Amino acid sequence: MFHKTDVLGHTHLKKVGDELEKHGSKEKTGFMEKEAEFVKELKDVQVFHLNTCLFLLKVSIGTLAIEFIWAMFCIIKFGCGFGDCENGLICCYHYIKFVQSIYLIHTYVSNIKEKQPNQPIGTLNSFIVYLMYYCCMYQN
Repeated sequence: MFHKTDVLGHTHLKKVGDELEKHGSKEKTGFMEKEAEFVKELKDVQVFHLNTCLFLLKVSIGTLAIEFIWAMFCIIKFGCGFGDCENGLICCYHYIKFVQSIYLIHTYVSNIKEKQPNQPIGTLNSFIVYLMYYCCMYQN
């Protein structure tokens, strides 16, 4: 019914309006034109929402990549992978962040490919909280 060149279906509206006029309707397409305009505005809002969510996903992937690199660095530096770590709690924390960042990066990449507009605000918030924990743990 709607073609790429006629996204709002103006030709369809004209056909329906002509049909209504044949049957004696005086309104013709006034209501349908308003409805078509609403559909256009709704589509603009949906596209804006999708683009915003995709941008947030990309920002989150970048943040998670930094988090992944930091966790990997800490695992190697503190000897967590080799059994030389003095504090098992800190090692567990680094392993959790290592696995979580790999999982979330994979999930967000697949969401971007499938254009699923989910907002990673919770992940960014948790990153900030974990970053504060890191700062507190390594503060002298």
